[in-house]
Amino acid sequence: MTDRSIGNLAGTVGIHMKSGCTFLLLAILGACVGASVEVTPLRPAPRALTPRTIEAVKVLESRPDGGVAVYNMVATGGGHGELETAIKTKAASLGCDGVVITVRAAPTQQSNGVTTGGLNDHRESVAGHVTAMCIVLPAVAAPVAGS
Repeated sequence: MTDRSIGNLAGTVGIHMKSGCTFLLLAILGACVGASVEVTPLRPAPRALTPRTIEAVKVLESRPDGGVAVYNMVATGGGHGELETAIKTKAASLGCDGVVITVRAAPTQQSNGVTTGGLNDHRESVAGHVTAMCIVLPAVAAPVAGS
């Protein structure tokens, strides 16, 4: 008698379940990463920079007179408050005196209106981001004694 079985279904199902569990675990871990900040150098700093506390970094409305934009920073992967905190944290580690936030973009969903034949239209999620410049003030000269 010939064995006409269709294969080891339990083994195949086990492989698919393992793949699904691995994907689910990676998705969960990816969601826990939080905001990330990319830094691009713009100009040399007018003085030596040393890390500072997050509280010492000021959020400025515009670049002050004499201030130099040393780095451009883009934070992605979090909510609005989390992104601004990530920008300030990175700026503090770089030694920035302040940051000027140039873009605050909220997360959006875009629909291109193309019918795919599926039950739902095609939507693309665009993550929110915050873009800022790291501002460094020149060193303040100490007053000369006797003048």
